[in-house]
Amino acid sequence: MRRIGIEDIRNRRYTELSAGERQLVMIARVLAQEPKVMLLDEPLSNLDLSNQVKILNILKSLVASGLTVVAVLHDPNVAFRYGDHFVFLKNGMIREPERLEGFHSAQMLTDVYGIKIEVIPVRNKVFIVPHLEATEE
Repeated sequence: MRRIGIEDIRNRRYTELSAGERQLVMIARVLAQEPKVMLLDEPLSNLDLSNQVKILNILKSLVASGLTVVAVLHDPNVAFRYGDHFVFLKNGMIREPERLEGFHSAQMLTDVYGIKIEVIPVRNKVFIVPHLEATEE
């Protein structure tokens, strides 16, 4: 609870917590088990920006200390900002980027998301935005 910063809700009933507070409790529960691998499905759901950044930084520090974290994230900008390895799903099929095209290839992302994607370099990372005239293919 201390690592996640939720000690102040320790004595509240789970049913009285907001959706974001519940999400933080669930992440704290996983951390309390001291796993070697964490599998997270949308760990940022219901969290405000400040808690999203806090959780992502905690996860990044856990990875640096040797923990394996596999997270499903729907926002490619968050994934690309904090992640190290990427796999995409499209129509139930795994789409791994080719080594030469890279995980942030505009064409590959356009194929995955089904809309035209622009890739904008920012501080040695990339920012992914749908093209202004993006339409379903």
